[in-house]
Amino acid sequence: MKKVFACILSFIIAFTALMSFQKGQNVNAAVTGVFDASGMCVEYYYSDSLFAQDSSSYSTPLADISLIASVATESKSTAKSFYAELGFTDIEFNDGYDNTTDSDKIGVMVASKKITIDGITKDLVVMGVRRVNYGIEWADNFNVGKTGNHQGFDNNSKRAFEFLKGYMNDHSIDKENVKIWVQGYSRAGAISYMSARSIVEEKLVKSQNDLYVYTFNAPSGVQDEWDCTCIYNLVNCMDVVNRTAPSKWGFKKYGKIVYLGEPTKVLSLKNPNIDTTEPLYTEDFTVRKLDLQAALGQGGIFGGVADEQYNVISFYAKFYDFMSDDTIPDSVNKSREKHGLDPIPAISDRETYVDYYQDAFMYFFELTYSGAIDTQGSAMGAFSTLLGADTMTTFLTECFEEDQMYVETIASLKSSIVIDTSSSFQLDDAKLLSLLRLIGKAFRMDSGASTMIGLAFADCEMMSTLLGNALYIASAHFYDVVLAWIRYDDSDPYYETNVEFRNELSGDIPTISGESVLKKNFLSVVNCDYDEEKWIFNGWYDENGNILSTDPYYSFTVTRDTTVYADFEEVPEPTVVETEEIAETNESVAPEKEKRSKKKSSSSNNFAIPVIAATLGVAAIASGVAVAVILIKRKKKN
Repeated sequence: MKKVFACILSFIIAFTALMSFQKGQNVNAAVTGVFDASGMCVEYYYSDSLFAQDSSSYSTPLADISLIASVATESKSTAKSFYAELGFTDIEFNDGYDNTTDSDKIGVMVASKKITIDGITKDLVVMGVRRVNYGIEWADNFNVGKTGNHQGFDNNSKRAFEFLKGYMNDHSIDKENVKIWVQGYSRAGAISYMSARSIVEEKLVKSQNDLYVYTFNAPSGVQDEWDCTCIYNLVNCMDVVNRTAPSKWGFKKYGKIVYLGEPTKVLSLKNPNIDTTEPLYTEDFTVRKLDLQAALGQGGIFGGVADEQYNVISFYAKFYDFMSDDTIPDSVNKSREKHGLDPIPAISDRETYVDYYQDAFMYFFELTYSGAIDTQGSAMGAFSTLLGADTMTTFLTECFEEDQMYVETIASLKSSIVIDTSSSFQLDDAKLLSLLRLIGKAFRMDSGASTMIGLAFADCEMMSTLLGNALYIASAHFYDVVLAWIRYDDSDPYYETNVEFRNELSGDIPTISGESVLKKNFLSVVNCDYDEEKWIFNGWYDENGNILSTDPYYSFTVTRDTTVYADFEEVPEPTVVETEEIAETNESVAPEKEKRSKKKSSSSNNFAIPVIAATLGVAAIASGVAVAVILIKRKKKN
């Protein structure tokens, strides 16, 4: 009997040990492989141990696998295959993943697995927001709204959160014993960091330490402040997408910004694709000015003594100035007023953008991605019907010779565009009109160009430069560039800069910014914005109480993790004095007012208007052709 009992006991011990071993293999998985999809063929490494540390520390390996995971959300099949390789199960997709026939949608995937951290089994839930295959949904990027957070991103971040919350409820996942991993690229990145706030505030995790959020080249979408430690936004400093929506309109991101590299080192980046020996770059992020006069005179669109070069961000700043500056003579708007037309406003503030141009931006992409075709059966793609010589000629004629309401152009477009009968998308006269007005402004056709020659040789220059340099501008947003930066010279450590108040404040407190993650010897910048009528800024201090700078805008080279403290005090209440003491009191207050009126610096990232897609720039070439057609016709008439 003892022998039988001993055998049974041995079997139980052996079975338990075997199950423990198998469990350990499953939950402490380390996976190496090759991701081969979406134009990427790269090696990757994943381990459950990446989630053993608190999310408050930046992790290069977790950033690396998060980027590849975000790329894998391209389609259901790619996502299923990739996440299954990492050990995730119960992979589910929301209704918006495939349904992209509406601009107000988002595609979300959620999956889960068991992991063991310090001997404790937990659920690891991953939420991936689809990064491409947007369809009409992409137009929602321009749905800014007049107040609060970016309306399009905000609405869809709530949808993403609700889908995640429903998944966790359906699978009975313990919110006290779960870790959540969220990642997203570009538009999906904005949805990701905005969803994170709901995840924390609705207590889907025990604390922020259990939420890991990594975004890549995400646009800005929030206006308010949130003290979060779990979000890292990785950006290529030459990428224009991460600079929109405009910081001048108050937009920012939740979490820390991880700046990935210096433009001067771009040629040193190794191509992460393992199936090529080609360098990632043969040129840096340089934009060369298009000079039409030099092109005609010397045979090259970038040739001639007038040739200028900028980096992408410098050009972006010029483009912002171009779109936000009227450059309209009073005589033009007076003429418009005679014809009962509104003045042409600059896109310089959020309210004007929404009132005059938001519908136009959105409609351009709704039409582009609607699946509409022209009467010859070609895909609309870049709004190709507008580029036809007949349509463009009508458009230019109406800009200069009629009432600028584009009646004939709209009729021509409607007769040339075929909408699939199964599609819910419909052509809209008012939105077509707003789109044509936007194009007129972009090419300065109805906003100041007084002659056809002026249009051809000056007003199309900026848009044509955008077209000619589209590759350099767009390439800064490519995911292989971001991956190359993450893997570039990884022996250099990253250091974090944190900003805090030195003393307790209450009420309408100042705004301080500068939370960032940078490699050693990079330049870190901290900044503050405050109401000078309420606050006095005494300076930036280090951890030991030493003053660093009295300038609200302070920069320094990072050599370690650093916390910089902003010191403020309230402006004292004015003292009530007798009449004969007023003069003396004013004299004593003057130096204090002078101290408070030091010039405040604004963020160096204050560029941005959502850049018109490069496809729109194609119209520059067609407009030149149309100009020639009109001039020839007029010459023949004369």
